[in-house]
Amino acid sequence: METATDPGSSEWWAEQLVARLPLLRQGQNDVRFSHEVVIRTAVSELQEIRADDMKRDLRLLAAIATLDYELKTLLLRLIEDSENRLIWQKCLALGVCQALKELPRQLGQEFRVEAKTFADAVREVRKDKAFMDELALIRNSVAAHLSPPSEAPGMIEWSIDSIASHSSSTPVMNTQLAVHALTVSGAVHALGSSLLRRYPATFPDAKT
Repeated sequence: METATDPGSSEWWAEQLVARLPLLRQGQNDVRFSHEVVIRTAVSELQEIRADDMKRDLRLLAAIATLDYELKTLLLRLIEDSENRLIWQKCLALGVCQALKELPRQLGQEFRVEAKTFADAVREVRKDKAFMDELALIRNSVAAHLSPPSEAPGMIEWSIDSIASHSSSTPVMNTQLAVHALTVSGAVHALGSSLLRRYPATFPDAKT
């Protein structure tokens, strides 16, 4: 029988979420502040600078700051509004897919050290082939605005359910998507912080 002290039990996960919510909210607030700083600064600097490499770096920093903010916000909404979890899980799956499949290609050779650190941080997630396959299906069907095949109605919902059961009896954080998303979110934040520290004069107010 499950008890409140059994790791992995519904009660245990509920206790963990209650304990972590203040920290998660503060983290999301910090990320939102940094996102606003980075976007505002990047827009201003892009109007002034001419160097192509700096323009590329500013766009990359803005993209990472946005992704970091989105992942943190979606995780928080998933916890606080679990009745609508399927909506947040769809968006979260797309964000995780973007971080794992698109972000590494944008880093290039100049940021190869940061790219390796990021790759190391998400290696276990990428090794989960079943999870990655479902992410690809969700991305292709939702992000590309493609309908599921007529012979397989509900394929998107089935894919999401396979990695993030939307059954009300399953704690939202005790799902494959949530666990992997926490890992990816932390890796994206660490990557963004590392890149921001390269430009302390440009982003003195950003929290890293």
